[in-house]
Amino acid sequence: MNITFEKVDIHNANHKKAWLDFSLNTDAKKEWMIRKPEQGYGGPTDPNDFEENFSGISKYAESKHSYLVKLEESYIGIYDIHINHSQCRHQDGIVAWPGILISKEENRGKGLGKKMFLHLFNTAKKLGCTHIEAAPFEFNQRLKDILLKYNFKKIAEQKDLTFQDGKWYSSEHYLLDIRNLD
Repeated sequence: MNITFEKVDIHNANHKKAWLDFSLNTDAKKEWMIRKPEQGYGGPTDPNDFEENFSGISKYAESKHSYLVKLEESYIGIYDIHINHSQCRHQDGIVAWPGILISKEENRGKGLGKKMFLHLFNTAKKLGCTHIEAAPFEFNQRLKDILLKYNFKKIAEQKDLTFQDGKWYSSEHYLLDIRNLD
């Protein structure tokens, strides 16, 4: 299994197409997007959204580092690292706030998330981060299992953050101190 990571380039047409495909994938949005009942799945849907999200126009552009994940010849995921994101509960040091998305169910459960996490971990270290804080929705058991396997500790919970399938779900915050890890 050949997996590679490419830093998102707003001038790369293949990157733009892959990102838009992920944004339009309803299954992916159910796990990734925060919303209220009246919002539906929403999210970015056109090339201008791509350029805004990954250029200096975005309010997060300076603190965000994004990578497309490629399996063999196909883009199958994306992950971002925001530095000291406003949703972080841990306020000391330089905190990496990741967003990880594997776009299609058929690509999940194959160990790709673990490989993405290891790349993310190494990227966070290179960026000088002292901690990684992740906040999966309570129904994302796969990610919570990965976090616990890598010794993340639960530090907080944000109640009723997203609405899905007629029910409110919380987001659980997990933290890992990476200052002394290699």
